[in-house]
Amino acid sequence: MGRPVAIVGTGHSKFGVRNDVNIAELAWEAMREAASEAGIELKDVDQVVVGNAGGWSSEYLSSIVLLEYAGISGKPVYRVEAACATGSAAIKAAHDAIAAGEADLVLVVGVEKMNESPTPIVVEMIGRLVTTSGSSRTSASPSQATTPSTPPRI
Repeated sequence: MGRPVAIVGTGHSKFGVRNDVNIAELAWEAMREAASEAGIELKDVDQVVVGNAGGWSSEYLSSIVLLEYAGISGKPVYRVEAACATGSAAIKAAHDAIAAGEADLVLVVGVEKMNESPTPIVVEMIGRLVTTSGSSRTSASPSQATTPSTPPRI
């Protein structure tokens, strides 16, 4: 069962095509708001879980860059990717860390900047996410897994 877990603060950035900020600045808007609402300082966070499903951002190490920008480098950080369920998976990872007693305060950040890659590449990546995480997934080991004969439609 574990320890009780609660969400103590939330935040979000302005939504839309954001050519005015990089990925760290975009995430910072939400991180700052969540910390303020929770009445904490980010330095008090024990761990950080970053939900980031894409490789379409110009920043390949998004989780590290977010911590550097927020001034909390050195904290344990985990990047979670679960296609369209990335946000939920990130929250679950934080929940599990707290419930297990690994951390008392975990910051969860979800961030994407899909507009930094050409549309055909983004469409291909989303299609691959759907194919590998959708209904074609089996409980077989990776060496036994089968590829669907017809790719899913998006």
